[in-house]
Amino acid sequence: MNTAEFEDLIEQVIEEKITRREISSTYHISIRTINNEITKLSKSNPELYKRFIAKYPFQSKKITHIDFTELTKSIIKNDAEIQQIIDVYDISARTFNRRLNNMKNSQKIDVLTGLTEDQIYQLYIRYRKNQLTFEDKEFIETMEIGDIIVEEDRNTNRKVYLQNVLDNYYKLISEGMSKAEAARRLGYTYTDMDKKEKELKRIETEDVTKDELRSRIKVNVNHKPNLQNSESKEIKQYEEEGEIR
Repeated sequence: MNTAEFEDLIEQVIEEKITRREISSTYHISIRTINNEITKLSKSNPELYKRFIAKYPFQSKKITHIDFTELTKSIIKNDAEIQQIIDVYDISARTFNRRLNNMKNSQKIDVLTGLTEDQIYQLYIRYRKNQLTFEDKEFIETMEIGDIIVEEDRNTNRKVYLQNVLDNYYKLISEGMSKAEAARRLGYTYTDMDKKEKELKRIETEDVTKDELRSRIKVNVNHKPNLQNSESKEIKQYEEEGEIR
């Protein structure tokens, strides 16, 4: 499929004559590849891209879950009773213990503390055994706690998360690790990191496009030409471009 053919298909998607899933099935292209190619339109055909974004703004999937790393940190910092935590977050003791054990030996880095999940697990064990060192107690005093109940339904939250992960990823690479090693250290694969980079680029590209659209519309609203026909013509042009709904 050449560029012109792909752009024609996206025109049809905007006009609701065809869906991305139908394109995927007909041309044997993954949805992810189609979305990546759509992102490239921001440079090769910005007007088409703007119309697409106006029609189908990118939104991360809404995911609500308990972050057990943050929950464990909260127990340590606030000296919370396990039963109280179980009641508040409506989880079983079995689930808590299973997720806690999953942290053992995990080299995935907690962004807020810079510790691995295994280090947080070991800190928790020392806390439960009343074996905290002076250094442990000093660290706990300043330890940052993130959201325990995580709900990712807005690009802003997802963007911060992706940027933090990728910052840590490239920091490890700058320290001499290969991309595969750095990804494993963070608990991912190299393919996972590649997908995260593309997702971040897509969100950033859309943010820029939305800002530009809002700016253009704001200018158009503030500018009131004397000729009514001229104003009607300008609004019609924006409607045709898909920028006013």
